[in-house]
Amino acid sequence: MLLIAGAFEPELEALRRLFAERADVEFLLTGVGLVNAAISVSNRLKDSSDVQLLFVGSCGSYSDYFPLCSCVCVNAVCQADYLAATSRGHIPAASEETIDADPSLRAKLSALADEEAVASSTISIADDRDAAQALSEFSGAGVENLELFGLAKACKRSGVAWGALCAVTNYVGPGSGQQWRNNHVNAAQRTAEVLKQFVGSF
Repeated sequence: MLLIAGAFEPELEALRRLFAERADVEFLLTGVGLVNAAISVSNRLKDSSDVQLLFVGSCGSYSDYFPLCSCVCVNAVCQADYLAATSRGHIPAASEETIDADPSLRAKLSALADEEAVASSTISIADDRDAAQALSEFSGAGVENLELFGLAKACKRSGVAWGALCAVTNYVGPGSGQQWRNNHVNAAQRTAEVLKQFVGSF
């Protein structure tokens, strides 16, 4: 069974239509943020962990290296925090973790995606260019997604393979919210086009 998870219903709509006849494909709406994602995925996997989980969604790019609406295969995810990134606080050592995507899913997604990158998950969205740069340097990530770390953590604890494909909707920093509003529909459609190939071979 392939479980396709997304935080925001418009990111799943096209995929639901594409795979409506596939009995081996299921969908999960996680809600926004890493806590909601962790809870939603944990609850779903408690009923049955005999799945592979694919997260789809939007991401912000920490630089303009990744074109808007390009699809990024996430190879690993970590947490990031502005206070820690600017040496005004720290993440406890017991909470520091980078979680790798499943190698098999990663290989299949990477072959179809435009780019590949490490992702970071934060609680807040950086609206300042200096904050975005600090978070990128601190985490070593190329893109940012709010849900992915919570989802990956839940999968790891349940022994479930996970992969992620995120479309770039904005550049992290000033104006990112408006960029997301301008691009999230086209980005979701681009993701659906890529995943049509992936699920077709699943």
